[in-house]
Amino acid sequence: MDGIESFIKVAEANRLNVGSQKIWCPCMICKNFQQYDDVKDIEVHLMKDGFMPKYTCWSMHGESRVEHGTSSISLDNHDNDNLNVPNDNLSEMLNDLETNVDDIDQEKLKQLIDDSEKPLYTGSEISKVDVVLKLFNLKSKHGWSDKSFTDLLVLLHDILPKDEVNDDVTKNGPPAKLLWYLPIIPRLKRLFSDEKEAKLLRWHSDSRVKDGKLRHVADSPQWRNIDNMFSEFGNEIRNIRFGHSSDGFNPFGNMSSRHSPKQPGNNIDVYLSPLIDDLKTLWNTDVEVYDAYKKEYFKLRAMIFCTISDFPAYGNLSGYKTKGKSACPVCEDDTSSMWLNNCKKTVYMGHRRFLPQGHNYRNKKEEFDGTVEDCSVRKRFNAFSRVEKLNVVLGKRNRVEKEAIWKKKSIFWDLPYWKNLQVRHCLDVMYVRA
Repeated sequence: MDGIESFIKVAEANRLNVGSQKIWCPCMICKNFQQYDDVKDIEVHLMKDGFMPKYTCWSMHGESRVEHGTSSISLDNHDNDNLNVPNDNLSEMLNDLETNVDDIDQEKLKQLIDDSEKPLYTGSEISKVDVVLKLFNLKSKHGWSDKSFTDLLVLLHDILPKDEVNDDVTKNGPPAKLLWYLPIIPRLKRLFSDEKEAKLLRWHSDSRVKDGKLRHVADSPQWRNIDNMFSEFGNEIRNIRFGHSSDGFNPFGNMSSRHSPKQPGNNIDVYLSPLIDDLKTLWNTDVEVYDAYKKEYFKLRAMIFCTISDFPAYGNLSGYKTKGKSACPVCEDDTSSMWLNNCKKTVYMGHRRFLPQGHNYRNKKEEFDGTVEDCSVRKRFNAFSRVEKLNVVLGKRNRVEKEAIWKKKSIFWDLPYWKNLQVRHCLDVMYVRA
């Protein structure tokens, strides 16, 4: 009786909390499949028939689902009419399963929950699980045979729209690698939740020496240009500007292999996709974050300030072909290159063209290649114009034209601000030699 009294209090409180008119009855007969307006009816049921087996966590009545047990709920001798209630309470069913499902079936449950959130087809307003439940309700209500039901499913399959299939998957088959990705938004929230870390994230504004010298990226023209171009972003000093480094990172997790793992190369965009999705969210949508240093919530935004890599990785990230006679991304086809027959290498000797006109090095011959340098640097160009119309399908079976110097349209162009950056890719200093 004490247990029944305790349950009634919880169930009544939950009904008021959720604004419901009815309460599910967990007795041996109803088993949470029947609702009642009057709590007295449920009390009588529980005194007469007792609780359903192992219903120790009242997940249908407001208790948090923290216990993990198995349930032996049976539908035997249950009135079929209960399966045809207009409100099928799909979310409650899934939540209850989450508590009571065996460990072996956890993966199946995860798939079931995923299907409950996926539309039946693109543009549909009903989920896959909803359709299955409604079909089985019809089968039960009208007594359809298994054969007639199967014939109906075949017919529905033929008349429903076909799901769109990604060309890359169709062309290249199942994935060859799996990537572990740690989402950056929760990590940023954890950083700001620590008072010391939150204070350090303001250092560039509060504690940096500002003497006109270039000693921090915040002193760079690009930082100021971003502040001027995107004033809403620049006015919040806690907004994050990332430097994206790809050097030394193996996305496949097999660093212990005896063989050097094959790097993703041009297909690195596949592995960057989750990051780019997070970055678009952090740019287009304000993320509410608690600042433990200022003791307040604020709207956080973030962007990639530039990438940092060696020259081969620069080619992978930007989509430019950094090998061969046109390897310079600034000069493109005007790259000054020379093939050395003895060592079978291409070298690039035309650096004097970057000097101002009239510089004395331009007229020196013996110290350089025996010629006077009269050429000048080509005019700046819009890099996006080079890749805007490229449609390169990623994957091992894809082939890019041999003569093409732009291999792909980098995934970074999906970021709304990428076109506005003056410097998108930086070379690691250790790879830059005189």
